[in-house]
Amino acid sequence: METWKTIPFETDFEVSDLGRVRYKNSSWYPNQENVKGHLQVSIPKRYYVHRLVLQTFRPNPKPSLYDMVDHINQNRSDNKLSNLRWSNNSLNQLNRKKVKGYKTMRNGKFQASITVLGNRMTLGTFATKEEARNAYVQARQRAFEIYDEYNI
Repeated sequence: METWKTIPFETDFEVSDLGRVRYKNSSWYPNQENVKGHLQVSIPKRYYVHRLVLQTFRPNPKPSLYDMVDHINQNRSDNKLSNLRWSNNSLNQLNRKKVKGYKTMRNGKFQASITVLGNRMTLGTFATKEEARNAYVQARQRAFEIYDEYNI
């Protein structure tokens, strides 16, 4: 069931946990897609819908640490509350599709590494690209598990 809440700083409007915006107790307010794929709405000021959803349903626990919103499934127009989390550049970069997570060394082996919150960690040297990539994917998954567990 869709849940609606009043936007704290735009009290004539509501946002839902499914990422929709409307005039209070009225019909839908149309979303507008911007060039980067994020949905925006003017009410009367222009806002990103994903920020409205999180700011209304899950206020930022650490504004000094989290200055971004991450779309967990990487779909910028999917603004469901379940698909959004507070983030920063480091965590947001971990959720990119095109990161290999390894480099080829001079000896022909592959070194996997990951950077989390500005700290680069070497995960090991591997005989194949697939092994190095798997080590990176596992470390990335563990970083998100820690993030979710402690809400850091």
